[in-house]
Amino acid sequence: MAQIKILALIISITGLIILSGCGATETDADIRYCSVGDLAEDDFSVGLNIEIPSGEGPFPTIVFIAGSSFQGDVSEWNQEIVEAASRGYVGVSMDYRRTDIKLENGDTQYPWDAQLEDVKCAIRYLRANAALHNIDANNIGTAGWSAGAHLSLMAGMTPGIARFEQEGQFKSYSSDIQASVSFSAPTDLALFHNEMPGQRGLIEELLVDTPAQNPAIYIDASPITYAGSSNTPLLVIHGLKDVNVLPNQALLLMNELALAGHSDNTLIMYEESSHFWRGTNKESRDANMYAFFEQKLKGNSSASLSCSPYPSCLNYTRYQ
Repeated sequence: MAQIKILALIISITGLIILSGCGATETDADIRYCSVGDLAEDDFSVGLNIEIPSGEGPFPTIVFIAGSSFQGDVSEWNQEIVEAASRGYVGVSMDYRRTDIKLENGDTQYPWDAQLEDVKCAIRYLRANAALHNIDANNIGTAGWSAGAHLSLMAGMTPGIARFEQEGQFKSYSSDIQASVSFSAPTDLALFHNEMPGQRGLIEELLVDTPAQNPAIYIDASPITYAGSSNTPLLVIHGLKDVNVLPNQALLLMNELALAGHSDNTLIMYEESSHFWRGTNKESRDANMYAFFEQKLKGNSSASLSCSPYPSCLNYTRYQ
């Protein structure tokens, strides 16, 4: 069984007009990166914003993925992409086809796996337009919170799976990423559905059915399913007081990664953090995220993850 690194407690297209109409996803993004779904080829329905550092470049890139129960907006990470640019990364915030867009009969217009296909198309867009945005195409990472964390993990754990690459443009470019960060991610969606009655409506908007009705789609959409599909470096961060996505979701993923021999992963569990990151917990979380990207995207071996400035560190060593 692979040894798991545990940090523990301490535990070329721009300026497109925004279109509206049947099926279009409204977004405040500066760039429409892909045409997807039932939209015409020239109707780019999903958007992203980009902040580029000053200097010569090219720069490694962090793609921040909207969350909020798969209904997040591109603006969710706009402050963070400015911070990323100040640290020498091209910062990208992106949205995707949301589950709150409904058909006339009330069904979800864009159920799974539209969201992951959009993430992969965004990464292909960035590689196709690397020169335009001063991007180092060999060093792209993703990060997200909650639903966005789920998609960040899926982006890292599903390279080369054709069914997740069917929609969108730039097919001659790779959607592989070099590092993935997740904050408070659901990783086993059937268990998540069964353990969290208050969240079932949101997960059923994504997957349409219940686990009993369609167990296969819950398997298809769960990061734990792909623990052996890649060795993309992963940083998994979760709070032990999270009652929206229980911390066992992080522990289950770590166990599956260990069983699959995926060795390049790190778990950080914050003893006093809930699902919503604030104050010192958020400061420490973000410091660890950037230290991880320094290692994986910039090759800076001197960057280290730690609990500082978090005041309490505990070892979390058992996965069962």
